[in-house]
Amino acid sequence: MDANSDAARHSSLPETLPPIANTPKVRTRVEQLSATRFTLQVTLSGATHDKLRRLQELLAHAIPDRDIAEVIDRSFDALIDRLERRKFGANATSNGKRRPPTMRTVPARVKKAVFDRDGGACTHRFDDGRLCHSRWKTEFDHIVPVAKGGRTTIENVRLLCRAHNQAAAEAEFGREHVERKKSERRSLETAPN
Repeated sequence: MDANSDAARHSSLPETLPPIANTPKVRTRVEQLSATRFTLQVTLSGATHDKLRRLQELLAHAIPDRDIAEVIDRSFDALIDRLERRKFGANATSNGKRRPPTMRTVPARVKKAVFDRDGGACTHRFDDGRLCHSRWKTEFDHIVPVAKGGRTTIENVRLLCRAHNQAAAEAEFGREHVERKKSERRSLETAPN
């Protein structure tokens, strides 16, 4: 698909995304102290406080002074690694069995390459040339849809946030078609095996 037809396809996409509905109940404050240092003030629940203390215990061999900033840094590294493995790894069902690949299945190597190329952010371009850049609920999207002969290649897959992916699908296939497909998918996911 050439750049002109791709731009036409997305001309009906929303200019702005709705605000995130799940606003934290307790205010968190992050202040920049210098180019590379930040201060974080957060209110923790009792359960989260207990988890922090447990992490300090588990990391006592590596962080004997129990430095919370170091514990948080290591925790983030571990969680990011785990989530990236899940996001870019093979699809598995909840019982551990692999799903059979489909034409729409994006192989892990393609996911990783597209994620790196797109910087982990939505690549939707607005009419004025700005990029969306949202990192909220990004999804892999086929530029030329599989249903229209598109292939699952690095060149034909991009990252879009959920709102722009939904809008692109509706622009390509129509809202009724997209809603019907979503309903069918939900039925399959909730059907007993």
